[in-house]
Amino acid sequence: MNILDNSSISSYLRSSFSSLGPSSLTEIISYISQTLDSFVRARDLLSLFSEILLSDLLPLCSQLLVSSINVDEFSLLALCILNELLNELKLTDCVLPVHVQYDIKQELYQTFLPIISDRHIIREEPTVLLSLRFIQTIWILIDHTSISLLIISQSKLISNLFNLISQNKDKSTGILVQGIISCLTTLSEKREIIQIMIEHGLVSIQLQLIQDQLNFLTNDRTMMNVLNDLLSLLDRDLTYVLDIVKRALQVKKTGTGDSDLPSIAEKLLQVHKPLVALVGPMINLVCLL
Repeated sequence: MNILDNSSISSYLRSSFSSLGPSSLTEIISYISQTLDSFVRARDLLSLFSEILLSDLLPLCSQLLVSSINVDEFSLLALCILNELLNELKLTDCVLPVHVQYDIKQELYQTFLPIISDRHIIREEPTVLLSLRFIQTIWILIDHTSISLLIISQSKLISNLFNLISQNKDKSTGILVQGIISCLTTLSEKREIIQIMIEHGLVSIQLQLIQDQLNFLTNDRTMMNVLNDLLSLLDRDLTYVLDIVKRALQVKKTGTGDSDLPSIAEKLLQVHKPLVALVGPMINLVCLL
Protein backbone atom coordinates (compact mmCIF):
# COMPACT_ATOMS: atom_id res chain seq x y z
CA MET A 1 0.00 0.00 0.00
CA ASN A 2 1.29 3.42 -0.93
CA ILE A 3 1.15 5.38 2.33
CA LEU A 4 0.70 8.63 0.44
CA ASP A 5 -2.39 7.34 -1.35
CA ASN A 6 -5.38 8.68 0.55
CA SER A 7 -7.95 6.44 -1.14
CA SER A 8 -5.80 3.36 -0.55
CA ILE A 9 -5.52 4.10 3.17
CA SER A 10 -9.25 4.66 3.44
CA SER A 11 -9.98 1.42 1.59
CA TYR A 12 -7.58 -0.49 3.80
CA LEU A 13 -9.16 0.86 6.99
CA ARG A 14 -12.63 0.01 5.75
CA SER A 15 -11.65 -3.55 4.79
CA SER A 16 -9.95 -4.00 8.18
CA PHE A 17 -13.08 -2.94 10.02
CA SER A 18 -15.43 -4.99 7.88
CA SER A 19 -13.43 -8.20 8.49
CA LEU A 20 -13.06 -7.62 12.23
CA GLY A 21 -13.90 -10.55 14.47
CA PRO A 22 -13.44 -11.27 18.18
CA SER A 23 -10.29 -13.32 17.61
CA SER A 24 -8.52 -10.47 15.82
CA LEU A 25 -9.69 -7.64 18.08
CA THR A 26 -6.48 -7.26 20.09
CA GLU A 27 -4.31 -7.28 16.98
CA ILE A 28 -6.50 -4.72 15.20
CA ILE A 29 -6.56 -2.39 18.21
CA SER A 30 -2.78 -2.61 18.50
CA TYR A 31 -2.35 -1.89 14.80
CA ILE A 32 -4.73 1.07 14.86
CA SER A 33 -3.00 2.52 17.92
CA GLN A 34 0.42 2.26 16.30
CA THR A 35 -0.90 3.64 13.01
CA LEU A 36 -2.47 6.64 14.69
CA ASP A 37 0.69 7.39 16.58
CA SER A 38 2.78 7.08 13.42
CA PHE A 39 0.48 9.38 11.46
CA VAL A 40 0.29 12.04 14.16
CA ARG A 41 4.02 12.04 14.86
CA ALA A 42 5.03 12.19 11.21
CA ARG A 43 4.84 15.93 10.59
CA ASP A 44 5.39 15.55 6.85
CA LEU A 45 2.21 13.43 6.70
CA LEU A 46 0.21 15.73 8.92
CA SER A 47 -2.04 17.17 6.20
CA LEU A 48 -2.77 13.69 4.87
CA PHE A 49 -3.58 12.40 8.35
CA SER A 50 -5.87 15.33 9.07
CA GLU A 51 -7.83 14.76 5.89
CA ILE A 52 -8.26 11.05 6.57
CA LEU A 53 -9.13 11.65 10.19
CA LEU A 54 -12.00 14.03 9.52
CA SER A 55 -13.29 12.52 6.29
CA ASP A 56 -12.88 8.79 6.95
CA LEU A 57 -11.66 7.65 10.34
CA LEU A 58 -14.13 9.54 12.56
CA PRO A 59 -17.13 8.64 10.37
CA LEU A 60 -16.01 5.02 10.53
CA CYS A 61 -15.81 5.20 14.31
CA SER A 62 -19.33 6.60 14.35
CA GLN A 63 -20.53 3.68 12.24
CA LEU A 64 -18.82 1.21 14.56
CA LEU A 65 -20.47 2.72 17.63
CA VAL A 66 -23.99 2.48 16.18
CA SER A 67 -23.49 -0.89 14.49
CA SER A 68 -25.90 -3.67 15.45
CA ILE A 69 -23.36 -6.34 14.45
CA ASN A 70 -20.52 -7.41 16.77
CA VAL A 71 -21.58 -4.55 19.06
CA ASP A 72 -19.05 -5.15 21.83
CA GLU A 73 -16.09 -5.75 19.52
CA PHE A 74 -16.81 -2.77 17.26
CA SER A 75 -17.55 -0.46 20.17
CA LEU A 76 -14.33 -1.42 21.91
CA LEU A 77 -12.32 -0.77 18.78
CA ALA A 78 -13.92 2.63 18.14
CA LEU A 79 -13.44 3.71 21.77
CA CYS A 80 -9.78 2.71 21.68
CA ILE A 81 -9.27 4.83 18.56
CA LEU A 82 -11.10 7.83 20.03
CA ASN A 83 -9.21 7.68 23.32
CA GLU A 84 -5.93 7.39 21.43
CA LEU A 85 -6.84 10.55 19.56
CA LEU A 86 -7.79 12.33 22.79
CA ASN A 87 -4.41 11.42 24.24
CA GLU A 88 -2.81 13.41 21.43
CA LEU A 89 -5.19 16.34 21.81
CA LYS A 90 -4.30 16.58 25.52
CA LEU A 91 -0.63 17.19 24.78
CA THR A 92 0.68 20.73 24.99
CA ASP A 93 2.81 19.99 21.93
CA CYS A 94 0.00 18.40 19.91
CA VAL A 95 1.20 18.31 16.32
CA LEU A 96 -2.20 18.76 14.75
CA PRO A 97 -2.94 22.29 13.48
CA VAL A 98 -5.10 24.37 15.80
CA HIS A 99 -8.01 24.52 13.37
CA VAL A 100 -7.93 20.73 12.98
CA GLN A 101 -7.87 20.28 16.75
CA TYR A 102 -10.93 22.51 17.00
CA ASP A 103 -12.82 20.59 14.29
CA ILE A 104 -11.99 17.26 15.94
CA LYS A 105 -13.15 18.41 19.36
CA GLN A 106 -16.38 19.73 17.87
CA GLU A 107 -17.01 16.40 16.19
CA LEU A 108 -16.12 14.41 19.28
CA TYR A 109 -18.50 16.14 21.65
CA GLN A 110 -21.32 16.91 19.20
CA THR A 111 -21.44 13.49 17.50
CA PHE A 112 -19.72 11.01 19.79
CA LEU A 113 -20.53 12.28 23.28
CA PRO A 114 -24.31 11.69 22.92
CA ILE A 115 -23.80 8.23 21.38
CA ILE A 116 -21.38 7.09 24.07
CA SER A 117 -23.42 8.65 26.88
CA ASP A 118 -26.65 6.93 25.87
CA ARG A 119 -25.49 3.62 24.41
CA HIS A 120 -22.05 2.60 25.62
CA ILE A 121 -21.71 3.91 29.16
CA ILE A 122 -24.11 1.14 30.26
CA ARG A 123 -22.23 -1.76 28.67
CA GLU A 124 -19.94 -4.26 30.33
CA GLU A 125 -16.28 -3.70 31.16
CA PRO A 126 -13.97 -2.73 29.54
CA THR A 127 -16.31 -0.81 27.19
CA VAL A 128 -17.80 1.17 30.06
CA LEU A 129 -14.34 2.09 31.39
CA LEU A 130 -13.23 3.35 27.99
CA SER A 131 -16.51 5.28 27.71
CA LEU A 132 -15.89 6.94 31.08
CA ARG A 133 -12.37 7.92 30.02
CA PHE A 134 -13.65 9.42 26.78
CA ILE A 135 -16.41 11.44 28.48
CA GLN A 136 -14.12 12.75 31.19
CA THR A 137 -11.33 13.72 28.79
CA ILE A 138 -13.48 15.43 26.17
CA TRP A 139 -15.31 17.36 28.92
CA ILE A 140 -11.96 18.71 30.12
CA LEU A 141 -10.80 19.63 26.62
CA ILE A 142 -13.83 21.45 25.21
CA ASP A 143 -14.88 25.04 25.72
CA HIS A 144 -18.22 24.80 27.50
CA THR A 145 -21.05 26.52 25.72
CA SER A 146 -24.81 26.30 25.80
CA ILE A 147 -24.51 23.58 23.15
CA SER A 148 -22.26 21.32 25.23
CA LEU A 149 -24.50 21.77 28.28
CA LEU A 150 -27.57 21.05 26.16
CA ILE A 151 -26.02 17.82 24.93
CA ILE A 152 -25.57 16.63 28.51
CA SER A 153 -29.05 17.72 29.59
CA GLN A 154 -30.70 15.97 26.65
CA SER A 155 -28.66 12.79 27.01
CA LYS A 156 -29.11 9.97 29.49
CA LEU A 157 -25.56 10.37 30.81
CA ILE A 158 -26.31 11.44 34.40
CA SER A 159 -29.13 8.93 34.91
CA ASN A 160 -26.99 6.18 33.36
CA LEU A 161 -24.06 6.98 35.67
CA PHE A 162 -26.33 6.97 38.72
CA ASN A 163 -27.89 3.67 37.64
CA LEU A 164 -24.43 2.15 37.25
CA ILE A 165 -23.55 3.17 40.80
CA SER A 166 -26.77 1.65 42.14
CA GLN A 167 -26.23 -1.55 40.18
CA ASN A 168 -22.68 -1.88 41.51
CA LYS A 169 -23.31 -0.88 45.14
CA ASP A 170 -21.64 -4.13 46.26
CA LYS A 171 -18.47 -3.06 44.42
CA SER A 172 -18.13 0.45 45.83
CA THR A 173 -14.35 0.16 46.08
CA GLY A 174 -13.95 -1.33 42.59
CA ILE A 175 -12.35 0.33 39.59
CA LEU A 176 -15.70 0.88 37.83
CA VAL A 177 -17.30 2.86 40.67
CA GLN A 178 -14.04 4.79 41.13
CA GLY A 179 -14.16 5.74 37.44
CA ILE A 180 -17.79 6.84 37.70
CA ILE A 181 -17.09 9.01 40.76
CA SER A 182 -14.13 10.61 39.01
CA CYS A 183 -16.25 11.31 35.93
CA LEU A 184 -19.06 12.83 38.01
CA THR A 185 -16.56 15.05 39.82
CA THR A 186 -15.19 16.32 36.52
CA LEU A 187 -18.67 17.03 35.15
CA SER A 188 -19.70 18.81 38.36
CA GLU A 189 -17.30 21.68 37.70
CA LYS A 190 -20.20 23.34 35.84
CA ARG A 191 -23.03 24.43 38.14
CA GLU A 192 -25.57 23.70 35.41
CA ILE A 193 -24.53 20.04 35.57
CA ILE A 194 -24.85 20.05 39.35
CA GLN A 195 -28.45 21.19 38.91
CA ILE A 196 -29.11 18.30 36.50
CA MET A 197 -27.48 15.87 38.94
CA ILE A 198 -29.66 17.08 41.82
CA GLU A 199 -32.78 16.62 39.68
CA HIS A 200 -31.71 13.01 38.98
CA GLY A 201 -31.09 12.12 42.64
CA LEU A 202 -27.53 13.26 43.39
CA VAL A 203 -28.13 13.40 47.15
CA SER A 204 -29.18 9.75 47.46
CA ILE A 205 -26.24 8.68 45.29
CA GLN A 206 -23.80 10.64 47.45
CA LEU A 207 -25.33 9.17 50.61
CA GLN A 208 -24.79 5.68 49.24
CA LEU A 209 -21.22 6.37 48.13
CA ILE A 210 -20.16 8.10 51.33
CA GLN A 211 -21.70 5.41 53.52
CA ASP A 212 -19.98 2.73 51.45
CA GLN A 213 -16.60 4.40 51.93
CA LEU A 214 -17.21 4.69 55.68
CA ASN A 215 -18.05 0.98 55.83
CA PHE A 216 -15.16 -0.24 53.67
CA LEU A 217 -12.27 1.69 55.16
CA THR A 218 -8.91 0.76 53.65
CA ASN A 219 -5.76 2.82 54.15
CA ASP A 220 -4.44 3.09 50.59
CA ARG A 221 -4.00 5.61 47.79
CA THR A 222 -7.08 4.40 45.93
CA MET A 223 -9.26 5.07 48.95
CA MET A 224 -7.80 8.56 49.28
CA ASN A 225 -8.46 9.33 45.61
CA VAL A 226 -12.07 8.21 45.94
CA LEU A 227 -12.58 10.28 49.08
CA ASN A 228 -11.02 13.36 47.47
CA ASP A 229 -13.37 13.03 44.50
CA LEU A 230 -16.37 12.55 46.77
CA LEU A 231 -15.42 15.58 48.85
CA SER A 232 -15.01 17.68 45.70
CA LEU A 233 -18.42 16.56 44.46
CA LEU A 234 -19.97 17.24 47.86
CA ASP A 235 -18.36 20.67 48.04
CA ARG A 236 -19.71 21.70 44.64
CA ASP A 237 -23.15 20.37 45.49
CA LEU A 238 -23.36 22.25 48.80
CA THR A 239 -21.87 25.40 47.22
CA TYR A 240 -24.66 25.31 44.64
CA VAL A 241 -27.27 24.93 47.39
CA LEU A 242 -25.70 27.78 49.41
CA ASP A 243 -25.86 30.09 46.40
CA ILE A 244 -29.57 29.33 45.91
CA VAL A 245 -30.25 29.95 49.62
CA LYS A 246 -28.40 33.29 49.54
CA ARG A 247 -30.38 34.41 46.50
CA ALA A 248 -33.63 33.28 48.14
CA LEU A 249 -32.86 35.31 51.26
CA GLN A 250 -32.15 38.33 49.07
CA VAL A 251 -35.55 37.89 47.38
CA LYS A 252 -37.26 37.78 50.79
CA LYS A 253 -35.34 40.83 51.96
CA THR A 254 -35.90 43.04 48.94
CA GLY A 255 -39.17 41.63 47.62
CA THR A 256 -37.70 41.56 44.12
CA GLY A 257 -36.36 38.79 41.97
CA ASP A 258 -37.56 35.24 41.31
CA SER A 259 -40.47 34.63 43.67
CA ASP A 260 -40.02 30.85 43.33
CA LEU A 261 -36.51 30.91 44.80
CA PRO A 262 -37.53 30.70 48.49
CA SER A 263 -39.55 27.53 47.93
CA ILE A 264 -36.79 26.06 45.76
CA ALA A 265 -34.21 26.81 48.45
CA GLU A 266 -36.42 25.25 51.13
CA LYS A 267 -36.80 22.04 49.12
CA LEU A 268 -33.05 21.86 48.46
CA LEU A 269 -32.25 22.28 52.15
CA GLN A 270 -34.72 19.58 53.09
CA VAL A 271 -33.34 17.15 50.52
CA HIS A 272 -29.73 17.81 51.55
CA LYS A 273 -30.30 17.54 55.30
CA PRO A 274 -29.21 13.85 55.55
CA LEU A 275 -26.12 14.61 53.49
CA VAL A 276 -24.92 17.41 55.74
CA ALA A 277 -24.88 14.98 58.67
CA LEU A 278 -22.19 12.91 56.92
CA VAL A 279 -19.79 15.80 56.28
CA GLY A 280 -18.19 15.44 59.73
CA PRO A 281 -17.56 11.67 59.48
CA MET A 282 -16.14 12.17 55.98
CA ILE A 283 -13.64 14.79 57.18
CA ASN A 284 -12.65 12.59 60.14
CA LEU A 285 -12.11 9.67 57.76
CA VAL A 286 -9.82 11.73 55.53
CA CYS A 287 -7.79 12.81 58.59
CA LEU A 288 -7.27 9.17 59.55
CA LEU A 289 -5.79 8.20 56.18
